[in-house]
Amino acid sequence: MSAGAQTPRDDAASKDTMGEHYAAAQKALTAKDVAKAETEYKRFISDALRRLASRRAVAGELPKS
Repeated sequence: MSAGAQTPRDDAASKDTMGEHYAAAQKALTAKDVAKAETEYKRFISDALRRLASRRAVAGELPKS
């Protein structure tokens, strides 16, 4: 496993964090706090993209620099 690869434990923690950001965004949107909802959605998307990149790197799908 590469140094930057996520372990199953890290992956589960990331999934929990993603869920927390998504739930916070939904809650903020319900409360009509659009600015907070936007921030939480961006955090959710950022975590999702980070996970995707990590998995692609581990699978050898990303070019090595």
